[in-house]
Amino acid sequence: MAIAYRTNKAAAQQTLLQLQSSGADCVAVETDITDAARADQLVRTVAMFGRLDAVVNNVGDFRWGTLGESSLEDWQNIFSRI
Repeated sequence: MAIAYRTNKAAAQQTLLQLQSSGADCVAVETDITDAARADQLVRTVAMFGRLDAVVNNVGDFRWGTLGESSLEDWQNIFSRI
């Protein structure tokens, strides 16, 4: 499991420790997905777990739909409003 965060390292680390204490294999990754290179690094990190089961976007404006239906422009619009 990967926990991606932009600025709140303390909260990410707390979540990471809680998950690890229950036996989860996980990592916290500081990133800013508005930066393409950092977004690519996040994808490479998540790939080490073998698959992507869920994506939770808990900030920004969004439109309903599946990840596969989303375009790069959709994501740029979402995160340009943060």
